[in-house]
Amino acid sequence: MLWPAWAAVLVLFLAVLWFTFLKPKPESAADNEPAAPLAIQTSALFVIPPSGDVPERGFATLADAIAAARDGAVIECRFNGQQRVEMLRGNEKALVLRAGEGFAPVLVPATDGELILFTHAPLVLEGLTLFTQSMRPPGSGRRGDGNRGRGAIVIVEGAPILAAHCRIEVASNAPVELPSAAFLSLVSVAAARFVHCEFDCGEAFAMDWRARPRAESRESADHLRMQDSIAVGNLILVSFRGRQPLRLDLARNTLSGQSVLALRGPDPGQPLEVQASDNVFAVDMVANFVMRAGGAPIENLLRWQGQSNAYSFTTYADGRPSLNHYEDWLASIATSETNSVSTTLGIRRRLDTLTGRTRAAEAAALALTAEERQQLRAQGWTSTEPPGADPRKTGPGQPYHDWRKSPDYTKWLKLVREHIPQNAVNP
Repeated sequence: MLWPAWAAVLVLFLAVLWFTFLKPKPESAADNEPAAPLAIQTSALFVIPPSGDVPERGFATLADAIAAARDGAVIECRFNGQQRVEMLRGNEKALVLRAGEGFAPVLVPATDGELILFTHAPLVLEGLTLFTQSMRPPGSGRRGDGNRGRGAIVIVEGAPILAAHCRIEVASNAPVELPSAAFLSLVSVAAARFVHCEFDCGEAFAMDWRARPRAESRESADHLRMQDSIAVGNLILVSFRGRQPLRLDLARNTLSGQSVLALRGPDPGQPLEVQASDNVFAVDMVANFVMRAGGAPIENLLRWQGQSNAYSFTTYADGRPSLNHYEDWLASIATSETNSVSTTLGIRRRLDTLTGRTRAAEAAALALTAEERQQLRAQGWTSTEPPGADPRKTGPGQPYHDWRKSPDYTKWLKLVREHIPQNAVNP
């Protein structure tokens, strides 16, 4: 029986509708739609909001926006999904780079593995995803950054960096050509702050933290603080240069992967001071020591004070001597713990067995299950809240836009204004 013409047209229309709008599309963690509807993208991808008598200005490239911006300006990324960014070197302007309201921007190097930004001025990042398909060592097509970047995508030198609700990600199949490659390179940075961020860098380190050399040292310590954040893979490569004191604060983070810390360089003379509280550590190793001297005891390199942490490790520290078990960790004069427990968590297994690499799937894998929380209580956990970050409140997209409407954002702006001229930062 022959179908009437209108029936054939209807079938064709439904097929087009399915393939255009309804057919499920592959989802990636780096280019993921937020829970709320996305804002409508305009022709101006990078926008400097109005300030005083100066009207709003839009630009097609980040380089053009930075060139037109004054010191301390805000630049909003008003686009969704990936946007390739040409390499920017030698920036001397304090900048606030943030996602425009309702947008979920993803900044990608114009050339995979290439630098995005090299700045010597204070840098604030909000609500952004920074993504690369590869990590390449210095000399592989890199220009002008010498060995300061270790293949980094963003380099900050001699100035503070503050980041909130950002996602730093390397593709899961990314070639990492240098064992010490790091996405962020912090060189002589006296203050660094990461809040509600996500780091997924696989074999690479999320950041390479290089102390100020002896000639630049002051009595105050270089201070890096990370809180309410998530990291998968390797977290921080610490490079000692001289005798500058270093302080690291870790609060309410969930860390899973290879290592929390790798320490390298000459004997620092002063150990890295770590304050760690209410974290989940589900990694192969807390600290790995790759010291040039090769013989410094752990207590000369690390002083760790922990409180209310949940450890799920295979090895605690590789040094002199190695701390292979939790009892060794507690007994070492380099470490102290209060109300912390050693337990078995399934975070690593859940992450390794994910069939789809989406942010929602990652969040579900990283969250402690009801059974794991009960297990912590049975082992003597006394805190009212479970340890670690809340995956529903980290990263860019809707969590960032909700945070901007909360009182916590006002507190964040106060912190930002401590590093950037107040009259140049608007809400």
